[in-house]
Amino acid sequence: MLQLKIGITQMGRYAKFTARGLDLFRQMERETDDLLASTWKLNLSPDAPATIARSDGALIGIRDKADGRRHLSILESLEAHEKEFDLYRQCVDLRAIPRLG
Repeated sequence: MLQLKIGITQMGRYAKFTARGLDLFRQMERETDDLLASTWKLNLSPDAPATIARSDGALIGIRDKADGRRHLSILESLEAHEKEFDLYRQCVDLRAIPRLG
């Protein structure tokens, strides 16, 4: 869900919408915010351990690439991804996105 919020934030900053596209975007934005509100009500946190699901169903913790031992939180894994792949620095600071950091 955090990835959805990041995408919505980025689209809101950089996309140019038609009138119909803006209506669709606003609906996606509302639904994303509703999903995030549900996660907070369940006490789910971006500080929880980040995991990936393998094709065999196993959940594997995401580790820090620098040392290979420390497990990352969900937010830390998103920040590491941003640092490595956001070549044009469009995300700037993920913690600045409301309700993310």
